[in-house]
Formats: sequence, structure tokens, C-alpha cells
Amino acid sequence: KDDAYIEDLKFLRTLADQALENDPIVGYSGYMPFTREGNWRKCMGGECPIGNLFTDAIRWMTNSDIAILNSGGLRGPGWDAGPVRVSDIYGALPFINNLCTGVMSGVSVFRMFNYSTAVA
Repeated sequence: KDDAYIEDLKFLRTLADQALENDPIVGYSGYMPFTREGNWRKCMGGECPIGNLFTDAIRWMTNSDIAILNSGGLRGPGWDAGPVRVSDIYGALPFINNLCTGVMSGVSVFRMFNYSTAVA
């Protein structure tokens, strides 16, 4: 290994340390009850725990009775037990989406779900 290699390695370590500083731990997971292996589209056909995690967070943040999330936007297998970093969350839900809140009647919610399942 020459001196240039050693210098490059030191530089890369500095960049890696800076990346970790900009990726703080935001919580801890006891375990992810559901990991998506292989075809990540398993959640496309219905409810799945990683989708529940995000919709529960949306409901909590907006103080709403229901939350709906496009399952096609979920990525990755979830995460292992231990620290959860900002990058883990962005990796699982990588797209920029807007939260919209409003008031709907029960009949309107029923019609919306009925239509969305009919055209799926």
C-alpha cells in the first residue's frame, strides 16, 4: 500500500464519520415484526406491519382517525432490532409526499375504498 492509498483511506474515513454525524439515531426498535424479503411488493395486496407503522405515525402527528398511504412507496425490508437512524426512515419511505388532512363522511370513506379496490 502506497502513501496515496493511505491518504485516500484517511479521507474516506473522515467522510464516513461526517455522514454518521449527519444521520442521528432517532429511536430504537425492539424488533421489526415483519421483514419484506425478495419481492417488496408484498404490501401491495393489503395491509402490512411496516405500512401500519407509518400510517400510525401519520395518525398520531395529524390527530386523525384514519391515515392512508400508497403502499407502492414503501421500500426495503424494515430494520433489525437496535438503533433507528434518519436514513433508515428515509430508506423505507424515500419519496417526497405531502400530508393532506380533511373531513370526510363515513359514506365518502366507504365509496373511496370501494372505488380504489375495484380498480386495483
